[in-house]
Amino acid sequence: MVFSIFFEKSDDDEFVYQVLYIVYRLLFKDLITDEILANSRLMDYCIEALGDKNPRIRRLVNDIDDLIMEFDPVLAEKIKAIKFYIHNQEWGDSMEQFDENMDSNG
Repeated sequence: MVFSIFFEKSDDDEFVYQVLYIVYRLLFKDLITDEILANSRLMDYCIEALGDKNPRIRRLVNDIDDLIMEFDPVLAEKIKAIKFYIHNQEWGDSMEQFDENMDSNG
């Protein structure tokens, strides 16, 4: 199936983006939602990819995760926790950079 190839080619950002876009459209249209949600490996990938180095993939999985949260309350809690962690990490990094800038300017 497409998802087995997806995991084999997960280092190809464009391929990953295209497959994730298909997943997004299927979820958005509420087509085969149960089958997608039942693929725990795919769901884990979509949650972990919130921290992906590629901004296009991060934005897309953020949208996918928002849809997942509407369908699955258990995954919703996991997604909220990861988003909170990432937000705190970004905030901490920005504060660290602010401190470094203050130290070099003052």
